Amino acid sequence: MDIHKQRAAALKAIIGNQTLKDFAEKHDLDASYLSQVLNGHRNLGERAAANMEAKIGLPARSLTAPHAPTEVVGLTSEKLSPCTTQQERSIPHADDYALIPQYTAKGSSGNGYLNDHVEVNGRLAFKRAWLAREKLKEENLKVIYNHGDSNWPTLDDGAVLLVDESQMEPRSGRMFALLDCDGEVIIKRLIREVTGSWLIRSDNPDKIRYPDTPVSDEGIRLLKIVGRIVWRGGSI
Repeated sequence: MDIHKQRAAALKAIIGNQTLKDFAEKHDLDASYLSQVLNGHRNLGERAAANMEAKIGLPARSLTAPHAPTEVVGLTSEKLSPCTTQQERSIPHADDYALIPQYTAKGSSGNGYLNDHVEVNGRLAFKRAWLAREKLKEENLKVIYNHGDSNWPTLDDGAVLLVDESQMEPRSGRMFALLDCDGEVIIKRLIREVTGSWLIRSDNPDKIRYPDTPVSDEGIRLLKIVGRIVWRGGSI
């Protein structure tokens, strides 16, 4: 399989069960161009693939070199024969990847983002070997999207986030998806102070716009922890 076919296969896997129209609108892409790439009528060049990675929020090389051993890449269903070349042996197998559901929910890096309607909208492929190294179980994971800039530069607006819903205990210095008392999802870092109280902190250095919120040890329990943010294009 040549590189252009590999990129098309990776793109198809990333789109998943979303319609081309919905996928294109979500990531500000041209649906007609995507259709031509997927149908083999147009090649996805390296520069175009890199630009698409940036727009979608994928790790580098996910589309430019999908056969390379990256942590998150698209899948190919091609089976290898006993006579495959060395280059073909580097093509990933579907069995090597876990398909993690993407939810339409957004976690706000700001004052909160109310998600009154949430649905699965495609899946992202993560290498099972990477999940094992990170001690993550695929059944506990889901993908959501960041909204806002209060955690810039750690998180860009629209960044893809991997949430581990099994990690619900507050841990100082870690970033969590929280559900506040108004039912809004917020993405914040929890900081334990020496007094035993907590701070809900934004990573944005502009503390005038995004000041720390002090919370008592009792108050932190009133915040429902949806899960810990374990990936955003790299482990955090």
